[in-house]
Amino acid sequence: EHDGIICYYHSDMSELYLDDKHTSFNAATGKCRVLCATSGLSLGVDFARVNIVCTVGLPSSVVEALQRGGHGARQPGDLSLFVIFYEKWALSISLDDYSTYGNKNNPDRTRAPLTSKSTKQDRVSYGAVKCVQLCTCLRAFFADTLNDTASDGM
Repeated sequence: EHDGIICYYHSDMSELYLDDKHTSFNAATGKCRVLCATSGLSLGVDFARVNIVCTVGLPSSVVEALQRGGHGARQPGDLSLFVIFYEKWALSISLDDYSTYGNKNNPDRTRAPLTSKSTKQDRVSYGAVKCVQLCTCLRAFFADTLNDTASDGM
């Protein structure tokens, strides 16, 4: 029986259901092995033994990507994989498009001022596009983007 191996988790569900799924996912013997959650779960909730974190769509900010990806490998010596599923158009946006608007030191800047008619492509941040276009270690990307020069950052 495979019931309960994949569970859903979002704030519209009952507290009893959410507590049950949280416990099942977090317990070494729990049935829930895959937890599909909304972005609200990426803040303030800690799960042990997470090996793979996936996000669907480009993160709205570099810090959001770091927060989500940071849910994997919470114990010393653990390894994890952070996967960003993104739409193909993210690869066709030129990073040079971000050079004419906004603070150049802000990785979350958009290509132009946003309006109520702005598309997803208009709303995507420089840091999100750079993250999926560059072939580099994510730790190096985050350290560079956030100007982290600490010796233990890498």
